[in-house]
Amino acid sequence: MKFVWFVAKLSIIGIVFIIFFEFFSFLGTKLELFLVNDTPRFYKTSLNSKYTPKYDSKKLYTTKPWGDWKIPNRSIRHQTECFDYTLSTNEVGARDTSFERLNKQKIFLLGDSFAEGWGVKDSETSQFYLEKILKKEVLNFGSAGDLGPLQYLMIYEHFKQKYKHQEILVYFLPSNDFSDNDAIIWEKYGRNIGRDRPYFSNKENVLTPFYFKKNKAQKINNKKKIISVNKIKAWIVYHTYSSNILRSISYLAQGYSGVGGYYNSYEYQNRNVISAFNKLVEIAEQKLVTFVVIPTIGDIKEKNKSKDIYKTQLWFKGLKKLELKKNVTLINLMESLPDNYKTLFHDCDGHWSAHGNKWAAKTIADIIKNR
Repeated sequence: MKFVWFVAKLSIIGIVFIIFFEFFSFLGTKLELFLVNDTPRFYKTSLNSKYTPKYDSKKLYTTKPWGDWKIPNRSIRHQTECFDYTLSTNEVGARDTSFERLNKQKIFLLGDSFAEGWGVKDSETSQFYLEKILKKEVLNFGSAGDLGPLQYLMIYEHFKQKYKHQEILVYFLPSNDFSDNDAIIWEKYGRNIGRDRPYFSNKENVLTPFYFKKNKAQKINNKKKIISVNKIKAWIVYHTYSSNILRSISYLAQGYSGVGGYYNSYEYQNRNVISAFNKLVEIAEQKLVTFVVIPTIGDIKEKNKSKDIYKTQLWFKGLKKLELKKNVTLINLMESLPDNYKTLFHDCDGHWSAHGNKWAAKTIADIIKNR
């Protein structure tokens, strides 16, 4: 009987603590006291109709030397509370129409999910608007899924001879591009498990791809564990304010200050990225190369406090040095933001909205046409 009473008492204390913790998390989120201050999707108006995010359950990726790459000629539906679109790949696995029988004027686009056009229809991507404004074909080799500068370089090396082009356009997202190919960071926090990606080498030539070794059975087992853990994490994030505290604590433990790579990246990460970009310019063989630096909402908010401190960072100085070459142009979108910059991004997602893609394309095109 005493044991039953002890368990009941412990349960009551636990329930009270959880309620108090959730209430404190709610207040802290509204006052923006944490590194993460997101409203859970469960509480958003658009979810009152019992909306459930939907994704294509089919196998989406195959493995290439540069990591996970979408399967050719596959259509995938992406649906959340703020967007619903179908992503289709062409004969090489790129989000684009066929690369066969294109006109002579072509731009080779490299980048991550911002280049791919995550969260918008084909007719709303920056690629679409660039083609419309510049009257040139844009070969979209951008891809979501933690793609970073080393992978941009490897993709360009692989395809540059196959598809003749006159220009290269590189979307650079400091928020995560410094860590995407950083083996030290991914191994330190165990995030390399089940992840098919190349990393910068810790040897003399950092551009020699490094891969974590795993046997097939271990890889399959690890991926199953990741899926299970991610489902639990997703439920907590979607339904509770408490996840904001938990994620903030996790970020602080990892040494993350809440500010993206614009302001907070390691010197060796800066050197690795600039090395990749220097090599890309080198193998471009005097073709025009344009680097587009993309800020996130977090980067923009930090600029309002820290002003132009990011310009003292090694990565920015490296890009400015590259810009001294006659064939290189640097476009820093932070310098062209509209007053209502929040409309550039999805409400439920950190990627560009259709309006954001159109704004970015116009900003980029105007500078390209006038260089």
